[in-house]
Formats: sequence, structure tokens, C-alpha cells
Amino acid sequence: MTTFRSSGIHQFGPEATDVRHVDHALARLWQQAGVQLHVAAANLLVVTEAAHLKRVRETLNALGAGDTGRQVIVLLEDNVSGRSTEVSLVGVQHNYLERVETGAQAGVLEQIASELLRPATLTHVWWACDQPPMPHVLGAVGRMADQLILDTTDLKTHAQVNCLISDLAWARTARWRELTAQLFDDPLAVAQLGHLETASITFCGADIRPARLYGAWLADRLGWPDLQRVHLKAQEADRERGDLSATELSGPAIRFCIRASGPLAQGEVVYGGHTRRFEVPLLPMTLAQGLKDLMCSPVRDEQFIRALGLLRRASVSQPVSPSLPVPPRAHGDLQASGDLETVRHVLVAVDSSPHARLALKVARAHYPNAHRRLVTVVDPRSLPLEQEGRAASAQAERRALDTLDRLARDEESRVAVTGEPAEALLRAARSYAADVLVIGTHGRRGLGRWVLGSVAEQVVRHASIPVLVVREADVPDELRTGNRADSVSGTQPR
Repeated sequence: MTTFRSSGIHQFGPEATDVRHVDHALARLWQQAGVQLHVAAANLLVVTEAAHLKRVRETLNALGAGDTGRQVIVLLEDNVSGRSTEVSLVGVQHNYLERVETGAQAGVLEQIASELLRPATLTHVWWACDQPPMPHVLGAVGRMADQLILDTTDLKTHAQVNCLISDLAWARTARWRELTAQLFDDPLAVAQLGHLETASITFCGADIRPARLYGAWLADRLGWPDLQRVHLKAQEADRERGDLSATELSGPAIRFCIRASGPLAQGEVVYGGHTRRFEVPLLPMTLAQGLKDLMCSPVRDEQFIRALGLLRRASVSQPVSPSLPVPPRAHGDLQASGDLETVRHVLVAVDSSPHARLALKVARAHYPNAHRRLVTVVDPRSLPLEQEGRAASAQAERRALDTLDRLARDEESRVAVTGEPAEALLRAARSYAADVLVIGTHGRRGLGRWVLGSVAEQVVRHASIPVLVVREADVPDELRTGNRADSVSGTQPR
């Protein structure tokens, strides 16, 4: 048994084996550790390269067995001849996790991973390489992952993978984004937003990605059309590589500043002869903490997509309202849903109402190149009492699918789900890995009809993806007529 003195972590192994006999080698190590019962927690597959292998190992040592049950490190190499596969148990006392480390060429990544990952278990893939994966590798990752975690800011990657995606650089800037908003908690400070001219951001070490993403977020929030007014500067500091250490927003006779000082952040606001200073806790966001947070609570929101798009100069920033500090975008705003190139899967909630059909027209018009899936919900509570039961629900689903068949085009898939409408729609969106959910709304109740106003509100409140709410009153008259497959434009997002 090996003990890492600096961290108190114990390790059984490593033991050399081959891919086919990994489970047998791990069973021997569990026997050495004297542990007979262990929980099959999530898989974490890390794809990395030699330059980052040490950093990856240190990061994984900081994750507990409650976060992952099996960690698989695949070192991408062109020549893997002679490299063995090593297995270990890593942890504290009797709380161990399994670690497997091997080498592979990119072309056989999926085959190797399928051999090494625990089956029927939630799988996170951390792409810990400097370069984004090639298209054929992306396809392999999408098939094996429930979530892909990147520490790169590449919009094409986010657009091409058919699974949930989170970004470590975004997660690591979360506290700084909160502190930036706190600079403007005074209404008088809000009035200065339009006078800000430059943003200077200081970060630690050579990893510029979190700073770039934070700078793009600032530019988007301030309504700047590009990043020309955002200046980045690296410095050596006692913080983790890539951590931010200072940000300063300035204009004529105004300055809004945050500086990291040990475990504190010091804020300073200067404008119109007024000066305000404050201190708040600011613990460094380690790579391990960011990884752990994303595995527990994936992050893929509208602001991230907008900032990422701005980095590639592929989206148009909208002016910031002078009445709100760093204001949030309306959930479902078409502009807030990012570059349309990033929208690959659109889920459209439909029923037999004209409101839902208008929503379908809007989805076709705004996302003509995306794959669209039509979903309808059968609410068991709407069935007559004498028709309750599985047979009645199945009959209602068949009727709902008949409605979808009449509305759908050949290239559009369709599905009927049963349950409480808002919850069922959110479940369907997760299952489909939808990028956008489109829903129509009205305010009337009736048997066999969704109360879409209420449903839409619940969906918007709880969805983790953009939601486009289409109201009949906001669709021009000329767009409510004609063939039902006609394209329309003009919506009111909520």
C-alpha cells in the first residue's frame, strides 16, 4: 500500500494488467484492502495527454469515492505499444474508488472505454486536453457520455456533441461573476454602466481560458459588440493556474474593481466623487472543486452560450438595460439562446390547440436546420374517472400520437409521454438532449387541454435550457393563416 503523505490518501496498487482483466485485478485489490462491499458510483472517464497527466492525477486525488466509483484515465498517444494498463484503489480508510490508467490512440477510444467503464452507470467524460476533440472522437464521446466536461472554450465542440456539456472554465468563474454583479448593487452605480469603456482582467499562470470566458461574459453583459475593450494580463500569484486575481471596469472618472487578496476579495467602486469599499470571502476555485461541482450540478446556461459565441464573434450582443446591473436575459429569448448554429435539437410541445400549432410554426421558422421532435403529454388527471388505468392511458397516448402524425413533417420525430405536463416536458427534454424547448401558451382550461400558461411558467422556472414561449397575441395576423407548415416569425419570449 502506498500513502501520499501530503494528502493523507492511501493507495492499493498500482497493479499492471491488460484491458480484458481489469475487473479481476481490481477484485484482488479490494481483497487486499479488506473491503467486501463497495458502492458503484458514477464513472469518470478522463481523456488527457502527457503534458497534463500529473495535473489530472492530482485533481482526481482530491475527488472522493462519493463523487466517482471508477476513474478511468486514458492517455492519448500515437504509439501505445508496450504500455500496460494499471489499476489501483485510491481513498481514505475504507472509502476507496477504483482507478484505471491506460494509453490509447484516438481511433480506438470508444472501444477501450467500453471495456473499462462500469456498465449501466452514469458516465462523466472530462476532456483534459488542450485541443478540442476531432469530429470522429466527438461522436464516440457522445455515445458513451451522459455529460462531457470541457476545460476549453470551443463553440464547435459544444454544437456537435449529442450529450450534456459543461465547461470547467465557466464553472471556475462563477464566484467572480457574482462579485461583479455585487459591484452594481447601488442604483447610482447602475447608472454608470453605459459609461464603462474598458475591462482589465488579471489571471494566474498560463491558462487563459477562464479569463477569456469571463471577459466575453462581461462584454456581453455590457452590450459590447466584440472583445476589443477587454484586456487580459497574466501574473504569478499564489492561486491555482487559470484563477482570476483581479478585474477592473473603468471609464471617465469611474472605476469598479475587484482584487483577490488571500481568502478575501476586495471591492472598490469610484464614481461621481463617491467611493465605496467592501471585502467578501473568496476561496480559490480549485480544478477539483470545479469538476466536483459540475458532476453534481451541470452548468450549461444562456449566458454561457452567449459568451462562448462572442468569443468566436458569432453572436450579436444586445444593449444592457440601464436599470439593471449585469441583467439576466429573458429565459427563452432567441438572442439569449446563442448562435443558431449551436441549436441542433429542438423539442416542440404540441397538442391539438391552435396555440401549439403556432409554436410549431415558430420552431420551424427559427430553427430550420435543426432536428425537431414533437412531444405531446397525456395527463392522467385529465382522463375521465371511469377511464383511469393503464389501458386508458395507452389509448390516450395513441390518440395523441395520431395528432402528432397529422402535424409532423417526415423529417420530424414525435413522441407521447405521460405525466404531469411540466415535469413530463422537462423529462422529455433531458431524454432528447434538447438545446431549445418551444412551447405555446393560452389561458383557458378545458378537458383534454393543457393549461399551457401555467405549464409554460413552470417549465421556464425549472428548465436548464432556453425555453421559447409563443403567445398567440404576439404573432402577427398574417402569420396565423395559410398552410400549417408555413414558416412564421415574431414571438414573445418569457
